[in-house]
Amino acid sequence: MLVFVMFFTSCQTKKEPAAVNPEAVKLEVNKMLNGLDSVLKTKDVETLLTYYTDDAVFCGTDPSEIWDKTAYGKGMTDMLSDTVSKFNFKIEVGTIQVDKGGTSVNVTRHFIPGWSDPLPVRETMHLIKTDNKWLIDFTSFGFVPLNADIPKLMEVLKK
Repeated sequence: MLVFVMFFTSCQTKKEPAAVNPEAVKLEVNKMLNGLDSVLKTKDVETLLTYYTDDAVFCGTDPSEIWDKTAYGKGMTDMLSDTVSKFNFKIEVGTIQVDKGGTSVNVTRHFIPGWSDPLPVRETMHLIKTDNKWLIDFTSFGFVPLNADIPKLMEVLKK
């Protein structure tokens, strides 16, 4: 019997995983990101947090700014309670890198928010597909000065 089971299972044809269409994944991710950006403009933190996994990590621009989802939600509530919208700026997607299985992506986005103008910010995110839904499990914000502006910044910082 054991020989039969081994023979039978070894002769089964293995199904190849379906090929991933990276362009289709990028379209899905862009749609999700557009939804995220729309929610930011409405200042609806409760809905905003549905775009993140429960164990997501949030890194701000300062080395001390590493938050869990609860702390990030509180910070966003505080920031969005301001009557002036901080999200009326254009966000440009720099890259969407799709993994071979099509279940995770790395995203970079660039923008210049009012609080850092004229210094650009880069947001780096990792998204995973869970239950047919894209969720962010890591995001990090960093200043990205233009190379031409670095000497000027260094002079200011030396003072």
